[in-house]
Amino acid sequence: MRVNYRERRTKESILMSPPSDRVPLRLSQEQILGAIRRLHAGDLTVWLPLSEDPTDNETARLFNAHIRQMNQFAGELTYLSREMGTRGRLGGQMEVPGAEGTWRELVVDVNMMSANLTTNLRAMFFHIARVADADFSQDVSANMSGELLEAEQVLTALSDQLAALHRELIRLAEAQVRRADLG
Repeated sequence: MRVNYRERRTKESILMSPPSDRVPLRLSQEQILGAIRRLHAGDLTVWLPLSEDPTDNETARLFNAHIRQMNQFAGELTYLSREMGTRGRLGGQMEVPGAEGTWRELVVDVNMMSANLTTNLRAMFFHIARVADADFSQDVSANMSGELLEAEQVLTALSDQLAALHRELIRLAEAQVRRADLG
């Protein structure tokens, strides 16, 4: 089940409005600096209250929108890493609507990593299943590199050895049948 981290960590209403009915006239430098420090320390529950000053109000809206997007990004990354890394469910993809610039590039890169890993592992699983059914007709057909390529090479070598053993067993069995027919 997918957890909605945006809802769990901070509500949009908290991020976009002050905790009371009193709207401050101006944001203080201490408020802004404190919020930035908390964000820098990884606190994604921090927010800036709206104010009556248009510049401060825009600062608060942008800061709070950034916090919302970071919450969504962190939630999606956590979801994907748990799905693939802990639960072993392949094929997951991050969804971060409105992500732009570097954030969008990170989403695309993580999704590409997930897709490549899924494709390579599924190709190896398919090959293993065929070998288990004594079908040695094809090798793994995926574009692999690094440790996955090493695993694929070991799997192919094992498959080749099993195919040779399979052929030898068939040859010996046929020879035994011929001897029994002659005898």
